[in-house]
Order: sequence, then C-alpha cells, then structure tokens
Amino acid sequence: AARVVEKAGDGDIILMHDYYDTSVIAALEVIDALQGEGFQFVTVEELLANNDIVPEPGILYRTGTG
Repeated sequence: AARVVEKAGDGDIILMHDYYDTSVIAALEVIDALQGEGFQFVTVEELLANNDIVPEPGILYRTGTG
C-alpha cells in the first residue's frame, strides 16, 4: 500500500486485485491515503474522456494523460 501511495501521480491508473484479504485491506488503505492527499477517483472511461483520449483496441493504457 505504501509503495502505491508513494508512486501515485496525476492521471495514473491503479489496478489492484482482491485475491487475498490482505489485498482488500491494502486497497482500502491506498484509497484513504490518496483521498487524504486530494486525489479524486474516477472510472477509466471518465479519466480518458477528461483528457480527450479516445481508447483504441490493442493499446495498453497506464495513465489517462496520454
């Protein structure tokens, strides 16, 4: 959780899985910490649209800022 919070930046797409109970706990910690820093959570569709990006098939998006 600490590494995700430390590395998170504007427009980043963060993908976390819920395979383990600890993963869910970590995700909740990340959300709380990033919201505390003023980050806003949106869907990937909203993120891309807000940055005038039209998603294309076969393209891997790691950020929504281009």
